[in-house]
Amino acid sequence: MSFTNFDLNVKLTKSVAALGYQQPTPIQSEAIPVVLEGRDVIGLAQTGTGKTAAFLLPVLHKILSSETRGVPQALVIAPTRELVDQIFQSAKDLSKYTDIKMMTMFGGAPMPAQLRHLKRGVDIIIACPGRLLDHIQRKTLDPSTLHTLILDEADHMFDMGFLPVIREINSHLPTERQTLLFTATMPKEIRRFTEELTSNPLTIRVGRDSGLAKTVSHNMYSVGDGQKKGLLLEVVNKIGKGSAIVFTRTKRRAKGLDEFLKASGAEVTSLQGNLSQSKRRDAIDGFRTGKYKVLVATDIAARGIDVSRVSHVVNFDMPDTVEAYTHRTGRTGRADSLGDAVSFATATDRQIIGRIKAQLSLTFTELPMPGGLPKAPSSQKRPDEQKGPRRGKRPVRGGQRNQSRGRRNYRGSRRSSAREAV
Repeated sequence: MSFTNFDLNVKLTKSVAALGYQQPTPIQSEAIPVVLEGRDVIGLAQTGTGKTAAFLLPVLHKILSSETRGVPQALVIAPTRELVDQIFQSAKDLSKYTDIKMMTMFGGAPMPAQLRHLKRGVDIIIACPGRLLDHIQRKTLDPSTLHTLILDEADHMFDMGFLPVIREINSHLPTERQTLLFTATMPKEIRRFTEELTSNPLTIRVGRDSGLAKTVSHNMYSVGDGQKKGLLLEVVNKIGKGSAIVFTRTKRRAKGLDEFLKASGAEVTSLQGNLSQSKRRDAIDGFRTGKYKVLVATDIAARGIDVSRVSHVVNFDMPDTVEAYTHRTGRTGRADSLGDAVSFATATDRQIIGRIKAQLSLTFTELPMPGGLPKAPSSQKRPDEQKGPRRGKRPVRGGQRNQSRGRRNYRGSRRSSAREAV
């Protein structure tokens, strides 16, 4: 099959050819015809499989076929500024030979510039939820002309605490519309909410239900906290011509690791919520072009990263959820390239490791510690061998506490992540 089989507007097929795309990916082959029919779609596929083009191409085709132009027809909502920028760039590339107008909306960008874009007229808006709701409530954006709503990385958007914001936005949108949700994972809690947004959707699954790429190996070091920095330096020094994304749990730790690796001579940058938008873009662009071989990032900040050459993902801190592990490791092994996911697991990570193994049917390869590193305390057992806390005792670390925060996200009581993203 080729892209010509979809009967897309010739200007779009010209753009596709100019980008060097020869054959559609599985998610594109299955989703594009259904979206062109006008059906609601829930697209489930691992990251790096071409989900963005799967929803952009039919939406662009629909706009080119419309007699009404210069008013918002399609709305794409994404959880982070980086992902909004990524989708915007893809939309520009795919619509290169058209006169379709588009704009981005996210916090941290000047409101007057966005108002000028709206006044001049746009066909597609790509936005973070917070700033989008600001425009709707200020009545600077009239959403009544929209015919298509797309939510990208929907599970992470809901997990970040955007559920009340999305509900409020949805209340202002036309009920007669097409709704598309594309994501790597869809937890049961989120699936229930999709019933509010979609009408008789077709669910398209590509690849394993777990969302893990078959091209990625999953390795684990059993470590103590004091061994992590030295081990990270060993891993970074052995990536050769590849590149690595190092995930941390907090912004402070991301900044600290950035400084530590720089002092060790590594070509490194960091991406976290305290950076200005221009510095965030510089970090991503530098990592994408190869100026930096290592990017240290938090989960939220890394959502917009789309770099095909990432060879390693390092979980310096284990994630709090199985879905986060899926999204992290989805940064490597893209487009059938091989990738390595390396996790630094301490004894307090036993619960999340158990859930990852059980829910994803995953077996970690245990790697031996390199020589010369400080030894862990002799009493330390492997993370997956630890016994649970004694009755009446609370776990030492925030594993269960973080889980409860994650559950509160679905009710919308956690707002810190949402503020950082928009």
